Amino acid sequence: MGLMGQDDQAVIETLNECLMRDVTGKLFLDSSTIPPDVTNRIAKQVVEKNAEFVAMPVFGDPSLASVGKLICVPAGPVSIAQAVVDLSGEEAGKASLLKLIGNVLVMETMEMIAEVHVLAEKTGLGTASAQKLIDAFPKAASTIYSQKMVGGDYYRKEPMVEISKARHLTSQVLDLARVSGATLKSYQVAIEHLAVAESNAGPTGDITGIYGAVRMESQLPYENQGSPGVEMD
Repeated sequence: MGLMGQDDQAVIETLNECLMRDVTGKLFLDSSTIPPDVTNRIAKQVVEKNAEFVAMPVFGDPSLASVGKLICVPAGPVSIAQAVVDLSGEEAGKASLLKLIGNVLVMETMEMIAEVHVLAEKTGLGTASAQKLIDAFPKAASTIYSQKMVGGDYYRKEPMVEISKARHLTSQVLDLARVSGATLKSYQVAIEHLAVAESNAGPTGDITGIYGAVRMESQLPYENQGSPGVEMD
């Protein structure tokens, strides 16, 4: 039985109505975007009724859904075949938690793309050319950056790009934005983090040390003690 409520209250009301019947042996699959504590609570209700519950929030807009390319994040006791992000065996609320955290990727990606297009328009390059750049940008780049961060490469290995070189380039970008009248707020935040990374790793540190700077803002140490291929908690 599939659930996809507009909010947590709608999901709770729908589930309560379903659980008034005998649901023994049934599987409940919830794709709503709701808080993880709510997911865990309704999962417990389902299990108490001798049924199974899998939380499977999804990422993607209707156009992706129409071609079967949504990213699904299942969590719970039942393994879902062909899942892109498989949390089977995890507490059901982990899927809801990942969905909420994933929204950071969605919103900040949109913010980044918006800034690129605005800068392109203000400088006279044009959004069509910016779109060509976005289309050609390596899709694997985010995976590579993420692995270097989580794996601890940003402070253990030879830098991918030295911070000093990166800061020189960012100053040119800011000059371009200033002259053209464009605002790059998210880019400026990244530059601030780059400065913190330099204060910890020096000018020859790795550009992905931005991760360490963001960690410090959340009262975590600059170095994460990561190992390649090892998940850090």
